[in-house]
Amino acid sequence: LYEQSMQGLVVIRDGRAVYANPAVLAMFGFDAVHGGLIDAFIAPADVAGARARYAQLMRERQGQIAWEGERYRRDGTSIYVRGSSSYIEWDGGPAILVLILDDTERQRALDALRRQALHDELTDLPNRHAALARLTELTAPGSPGFALLSADLDRFQLVNESLGHETGDALLRAIAARLRDALDPGAMLARLGEDQFLLLQPGVADDAAAEAAGQRMLAQMNAPFTVGHRSLYVHLSVGIARYPAHGKDGAALLRAADVAMHRAKQQAGAAAVAFQAGMAAGAEGLLEIEQALAAAIEREEFQLDYQPQYAAGTRQLAGFEALVRWQRPGRGRVSPVDFIPAAERTGQIMA
Repeated sequence: LYEQSMQGLVVIRDGRAVYANPAVLAMFGFDAVHGGLIDAFIAPADVAGARARYAQLMRERQGQIAWEGERYRRDGTSIYVRGSSSYIEWDGGPAILVLILDDTERQRALDALRRQALHDELTDLPNRHAALARLTELTAPGSPGFALLSADLDRFQLVNESLGHETGDALLRAIAARLRDALDPGAMLARLGEDQFLLLQPGVADDAAAEAAGQRMLAQMNAPFTVGHRSLYVHLSVGIARYPAHGKDGAALLRAADVAMHRAKQQAGAAAVAFQAGMAAGAEGLLEIEQALAAAIEREEFQLDYQPQYAAGTRQLAGFEALVRWQRPGRGRVSPVDFIPAAERTGQIMA
């Protein structure tokens, strides 16, 4: 029955195979039982577990233990197997019966799906899901400080529009490779979106160290990137947040870094800006103004004020300047300094 089974079967005593059926011999690339220690065919990370299972079953002389893991064929190639170990009496002595199923193809498919779920296909960097999972680990209670750097490429859309998306994709791959090659031990670089990267830098305990990490990131962009027959220069806008100073969880840190990154974009050229508490309030105020604008137009909260203009020489009335003013109920007048830029950003000013 054992000889005809399609399932691999091996009997182990004192760490050596004393019997193996044809199915398991074929699975591991052997013609016959070699009698050597089976540890050589077990992945190093699984050796201790295999020995513990053997010791437990030999001690209790009953029961069954299911397991799975990586094993090696005779030629050194790896396979992934699922198995079940149980106690047996063999040729008048105690032994372990192991049933084995080659699960390599299913495991490879699972690994491919897992990698697809956690990696960016274009740059081969970890993606947003992987970055968020790592952030959850790094922000566990009692974890040491680290820096989160949110980096956005300046005017990347111009590259796509003028040179095409193939060139844009090649540029993103080159940027990812350069940043990845410069990573410190333990750091993680991820791609969050089309032209946004995230760097998780461990061992950062103060603002000076965090800002130094931001400057090193900018310095990686100093040399041009060769894409096809072109040399392309790239600028980054980098926002920096620190754990736990600027957030106790990943979501708060990402918000803080993004606020700082948008502040960096307001500066000329490449810039790295560290988050400060007042930035969040400013960002919330901008959002609140933008959201209120549309409703204010519908409710006719805007009015015209006419400011007289006089001729400089004669001091006679020459006309009026019409000024738009926003009278918010319960808030009073909103300064044009606040609402006009918001109207321009949202397209509420047409001319």
